[in-house]
Amino acid sequence: MRQALAVHLGGRPLVSRELFRKP
Repeated sequence: MRQALAVHLGGRPLVSRELFRKP
């Protein structure tokens, strides 16, 4: 599931974490 989110964000897991950090 995490990989799918990363791909949607741009194929980078770091980007997903940054978005989760922001409200």
